[in-house]
Amino acid sequence: MNIENLECFVEVASCGNFTKAAERMFLVQSTASRRVQRLEEELGETLIVRDAPSFRLTREGELVFEKGREILDQIASLEARVHDKGEQARGSVCVGFYGLLEHLDISGYLHGYLERWYPRIELTMFYNKVSCIEEDAKRRKPDVIVSLDCELPVNGYTRRTLLERRVVALVPREHRFARRSSIDLVDLRDEPLVFWTRSAVPGFFDALTDQCKQAGFAPRYTELYDLEDAIVMSVSAGNGISVFFDKTAVMTGDGVVEVPIEDLRVPVDVAYAYRTDAVSAGVAAVSKAFDEFGSKPFSS
Repeated sequence: MNIENLECFVEVASCGNFTKAAERMFLVQSTASRRVQRLEEELGETLIVRDAPSFRLTREGELVFEKGREILDQIASLEARVHDKGEQARGSVCVGFYGLLEHLDISGYLHGYLERWYPRIELTMFYNKVSCIEEDAKRRKPDVIVSLDCELPVNGYTRRTLLERRVVALVPREHRFARRSSIDLVDLRDEPLVFWTRSAVPGFFDALTDQCKQAGFAPRYTELYDLEDAIVMSVSAGNGISVFFDKTAVMTGDGVVEVPIEDLRVPVDVAYAYRTDAVSAGVAAVSKAFDEFGSKPFSS
């Protein structure tokens, strides 16, 4: 059983509302809903009656809620005994998140980690566009910046990998590429590409465009979106293929297949950068949280 899914269900059941629970856990509502759905799949039981006029747990849901709270309390007690909770660490830390990260829920994980292990560190988080990274680094000066590796050449910051990923082609299940174990960059030559707008991922967009030109062709972008979900829906509808990356936590469904692109070299790892001149207890705690996040088994 995935503990994060159980924690989310217990929070939803406590609040009696997906929206309130998501806000308390610093999640988007769709992520909270997915986690509860996965717990139901793990247990093979429906826990929440979704077509009821008001929020209601099933009989199995009431049992999981009661026992789940006990399990989570026991886990918290065990963790408190075997780990240093960082009670003496004090201070504040500001973390900025830039582009294509919402579905990974890194901010929610970070908040929960510091709340549990470093309760005296004050955490401030914000989201902004990738195009604002350089300006924010100069003016707002966040202690830590999180984005795609290819978006992070920022002066005055030291960069580290948070989550390793690889580039894949996202194709409809009926597409001829779906039956292949991998494809090459030149295979994209005549394919309509569904991709992000350049403003959403300028580093990724430019790197893909440049590498395609080096391979002897210009990418044929036919649809451009700001959101990952919109890209997945378009590919699923058969409007084209996309150059994506694995470990997105976006629900692609049965109609879409991921196929590795062997010779495309775009640094799409999720990375973070911290101010070289201002390493603090807060930054150290954030770094520990990110190291733990990156080492977890990933499930989309």
